[in-house]
Amino acid sequence: MKFSEQQALILERLIEAIETDDAMPARIGPQKFGSAMPDYVLSEKETWILEFEDLREKMRFRTRQRRDERHRQAERRAKCSTARITRMEEALDWVLKWIWDQDVRACLLAYVTVKARNQDWSRFLSARNRRHSQKKAWVRQSTYRWISKSIQMIEQQLSKNDLFLQEDGSCVVRHEQAERACKSDSIGFACADAA
Repeated sequence: MKFSEQQALILERLIEAIETDDAMPARIGPQKFGSAMPDYVLSEKETWILEFEDLREKMRFRTRQRRDERHRQAERRAKCSTARITRMEEALDWVLKWIWDQDVRACLLAYVTVKARNQDWSRFLSARNRRHSQKKAWVRQSTYRWISKSIQMIEQQLSKNDLFLQEDGSCVVRHEQAERACKSDSIGFACADAA
């Protein structure tokens, strides 16, 4: 799929919206399984003792686990800022207001979700088509047309309302490229999902 600069910004805003939605905390309530008690909070002294034991045992498992958890919490807080939540609500509102066809809307949201979670679109389509009947199956080329058409519709509505997205660095979405399932890439042909 080829997009103009404005359409690429719309797609990036939608991907950012799904990433923000994924980072939002789940509802608070009793758990379905496991302990409902909150995690035990360690004091600085207890943390230091555990890290010292890790160093002495040379396993460093608990230290790495705590650092990874702190990193995940910091990343999650950054994704749940007030500005990002506002942009998320605005971007998801575009989809609900301006895309009327339910299948096209579901396809666009599925594509954006797959890209936000660094997954492969072809794998998602094959898994989805196995779950649904042949009448409801999505063909990859048709989905690409639906996605580009829906992004064009959003772009038209934004321009009608005199809203133009600008790349100001606030809409930077950093995600890794999905692994390619295409063997012909090494020969020199382009993969279908790279388009």
